[in-house]
Amino acid sequence: MTVTGQAAAWIGAPPPAFVVNRPALVDRLEAATQKRVVRIVAPAGYGKSVLLAQWQRAHPERRTAWVAARSTDDATRFGRRLAEAIELIVPAMAQGALAHLRRDGAALGEDFLAIVLAELSYAAPVTVVVEDLEVLASPVVLDELGLLAERAADGVGFVFVSRDDRLPKTLRLRLRDEVAEIRQDTLALSWEEAGEAIQRVAGQTLHPAQVQALHSRTEGWAAGIQLAALSLRDHDDPDRFVEQFAGDDRHVADYLSGEVLALQSPEVRDFLVRVAVLDRLSGPLCDAVTGGTDGQRTLERLDQQSLFIRPLDGRRQWYGYHPLFRDLLRFELRATRPGVEEDLLHRAAAWHLEQGEADDAAEYLLRANDWAAVIALARAEGGRYFERGEATSVLRWLGEVPSDVLLADPDAALVKVTLHTMCGSSMAAQELLDRLESSVTLDAGQQALAATNRAGWVYYHLPPAAAHAAAETALGLLDGDTDLSDTVLLDVLTPAALRSVATVSQAVACWSEADHAGARARLATVIDEPGPVVWLVHALGELAWVAVATGHLRLGLATARRALDVAEEAGLGHHTGTAMAHLALARAHRMRGEDVAGHLDTGLAQARLNQRTRVLSLEWAERADLALGEGRTGDGLGQIASAQVAAGPPLAPIVEAELAALEVRLHLLAGSPSSARAAVERQHGLHTSSVAAAAAALAVATDDWPALRKLVDDWDVVDRDEPVARWSRGLAAAVLADREGDRRTALALVAEVVADAEVEGAVRPFVDGGPAVLRLVRAHYHAEPTPFLRRLVEDVPPVSTRGSAEMVEQLTERELLVLRYLPSRLSNADIAARLYVSINTLKTHIKNIYRKLEVGDRGEAIARAEELGLL
Repeated sequence: MTVTGQAAAWIGAPPPAFVVNRPALVDRLEAATQKRVVRIVAPAGYGKSVLLAQWQRAHPERRTAWVAARSTDDATRFGRRLAEAIELIVPAMAQGALAHLRRDGAALGEDFLAIVLAELSYAAPVTVVVEDLEVLASPVVLDELGLLAERAADGVGFVFVSRDDRLPKTLRLRLRDEVAEIRQDTLALSWEEAGEAIQRVAGQTLHPAQVQALHSRTEGWAAGIQLAALSLRDHDDPDRFVEQFAGDDRHVADYLSGEVLALQSPEVRDFLVRVAVLDRLSGPLCDAVTGGTDGQRTLERLDQQSLFIRPLDGRRQWYGYHPLFRDLLRFELRATRPGVEEDLLHRAAAWHLEQGEADDAAEYLLRANDWAAVIALARAEGGRYFERGEATSVLRWLGEVPSDVLLADPDAALVKVTLHTMCGSSMAAQELLDRLESSVTLDAGQQALAATNRAGWVYYHLPPAAAHAAAETALGLLDGDTDLSDTVLLDVLTPAALRSVATVSQAVACWSEADHAGARARLATVIDEPGPVVWLVHALGELAWVAVATGHLRLGLATARRALDVAEEAGLGHHTGTAMAHLALARAHRMRGEDVAGHLDTGLAQARLNQRTRVLSLEWAERADLALGEGRTGDGLGQIASAQVAAGPPLAPIVEAELAALEVRLHLLAGSPSSARAAVERQHGLHTSSVAAAAAALAVATDDWPALRKLVDDWDVVDRDEPVARWSRGLAAAVLADREGDRRTALALVAEVVADAEVEGAVRPFVDGGPAVLRLVRAHYHAEPTPFLRRLVEDVPPVSTRGSAEMVEQLTERELLVLRYLPSRLSNADIAARLYVSINTLKTHIKNIYRKLEVGDRGEAIARAEELGLL
């Protein structure tokens, strides 16, 4: 990957020949880099970049990543160049980092920061240099850069460079004395260095008194010294020149105009003024703008003459003006050649488009106020940018277009609405779409686009019912009699794509309200009909989630893997559309008692790329369930508390139901049935199978058998193809039958659930059933010891902290854990190995268990523990 723009400023390029060598200052910077952060703060022209170039040249062994901020940067654009800069020292790093860079442009994101920190740690010792931070508009990115510095491993340092104090906050590092500063007074040239600089640039040696006078008037400002030396080249009377020269801005501008530009040939002056419209200069680009043929030779000659340009790369293919000189030249252009600037900007844009650099082209078109061209470019390039995960760039172009211009062009406004939706800023999309619909009458195709966008907001803030209605409107228009074949947006949203988007959105609305059958039916139509690959990936991922959530684990696993395979083949392996496939894999593995962390983290990271709040809300439920399965009640309840106090759109009804059910189970595991009952009483939303199963667990734990009877009788699983519901009801019915003295029916019901669940490899329903279910499972195991049953018995569930009121001395948590293994056929040596203890330690635990239960052997201990409700 190549480094673009100013991300490569000074990389490999020696300092300009005319600059003064300052070894003491270089040594000071090197000493400063022994701390975690170095802040270099000084106005333009004080030699900040020159110092860094000299430092790099003096220490070529140092691994350094360089990136410069731009005024047009949002978080996504800056993060991309930061990753590219780091890739120069950590090969193949950028692709992995960029896959986790947030797409909404609002922040780099925790996942991106984590990868950058890991790669920098791998490359240590390494220094990251970030220049021009004063132009960075995003305070969030500044804060994230501060977090990078604070969290970085030993050997990873940062140099932050700015014209003012708009720098990353590093308070913790400052308190630890890990921050060094180099400011204007340190960067200012001494009078001796000023004399050397004048001699190098002007070719004249001044008297020390004359040098001191110039130094005094410029206060050691390197650019001012250079300006003075350039003017002095052709001045016959050095004394008079020194007497008249002043270092304030007005006189500097006067000298630049009257002394520097005036001394150039008409051809060079014309060249300088015309190419001043450019942000970066290259020979071919300059030729395209001026109509000349010797742009590269002219740039090299100007560089040799130290005429306020500097190379931006080691091969001297790209150059940049000194900001003060560039600003003066642009003023000169507007004053002496009115109306020419717009033409030059269009030439620059055309050249960049020929190079395939639409982003740079857009910048010049925006400066030319050519809104029609910007809109046309957004339409032409928006699809490609979206597919690359860079839709925020196009959104920023359109953000510069005046509202009245945008609203006068409904298609253009809809492009912006769609980009907002794609990037996760759905509220901004809704505001713009509401304004558009109130100001103009949309045709059928535009109405379909608008309704499809509204349906897509189900992922963000729109209630499921409203999203369902919007999708119905979109599909009605798309499937109606009107010919919408010309309805194409961003080259990717064709009528077929819109149909897929609306249908998937409707399916999401269905599962949000626990209508799994409706979700399955709609997703099947997207999967069965050929359409855009990206929406096939979305549909497969959603279908995998619905399958797993209802207990079809094999189907869910196969569908999720198909989604990821399709995405990988299409180059969409890191697309946000893969999020649900990863989350489906995570839940399926958890239902099977397997490791889930990798898929869970990946799925959430993909959803965070465009902040799909409906998907991200699943994190609380998934992590709470993971904590429940591992017996971490505090962590699980903490996740639920976070969900309850989180600001933002209301949770999907099904997520609220999942959280309520999990809260009940976590309180029961913690030995607090009263808190569990309060959680049940607070639940007034969807009555899903998970809510019913949690209520059944509460009824069993509190010996509320009438309540359990009512739950079992009212539990409708006949017309629902949901194995999870069948398993939960069957186990609850088995416990009830056992409590009513019908052990044969109880074991028959357990055997039926075991046979059904074994097909899917599901073990979690038995763990969630609690001690009453596990007692029946163990009885069934002793009658028919199959490998699946052995796993259910030997995979110990979390240990409850609740003891038994009938015991004089309670078992410790460790003893409770050992007790859970006793019903299995594991030997003492096997149990010791699983618990990572010695056989003697295990025997001590077992001896204490027998004593506290007042029994003499393993069989009696199991029977007594079951009697006391400990197993």
